[in-house]
Amino acid sequence: MILKIDIFQTGRLKIPNAVAAPNGTDRTDEVQAYIDEFEKDILIDGLGSLLYEEVKTAYSNLENAPQRIQDLVKGKSYKVDNIDVNWEGLQDISLLAYYVFHEFLHRNTLGTFSTLGVERPEGNNSTSISPEMLLVDTYRSFYNKYQGNTSLEENTKRRSLYHFLNDNKTTYPEVEQFTSYSSFYNGINPFGI
Repeated sequence: MILKIDIFQTGRLKIPNAVAAPNGTDRTDEVQAYIDEFEKDILIDGLGSLLYEEVKTAYSNLENAPQRIQDLVKGKSYKVDNIDVNWEGLQDISLLAYYVFHEFLHRNTLGTFSTLGVERPEGNNSTSISPEMLLVDTYRSFYNKYQGNTSLEENTKRRSLYHFLNDNKTTYPEVEQFTSYSSFYNGINPFGI
């Protein structure tokens, strides 16, 4: 819906063969399946099912959608306690992109399920290294953009989804503003603590 596969073709979140390449493996269907599954999961967890359905319906004609949906998706700059803050939105390199990338990397670096069982492909003239630091880094980026420091007293200039929704409770009354800790995700670090 919101994420486009192009996000994973260049830059920090590049997935090799996220598009068909000459003489390469075409992973477009696989990457798109991750986008479809994990984007929906995160949006329902963060927005609740009512707002998720509204965003889903309005997204096909976003320019004519209510301003509150445009602000949620495209981002918005506003003031909190006389401090200029910014919510980057859900498009482009957003919390959605980091979460989908993390899930793709996590599920594809541990092995590949084949007719012979789970295998770990080895390339010629290459050495496998642990993806742990990249996994932690991309997850931390998602975590900060999704909920960040959950103290509402903290006035960071970059607002997480959690802070944006709490800053705008009257605009998004159908969201429980993360009052239930079931909407929160646990942090991770390379030490497993």
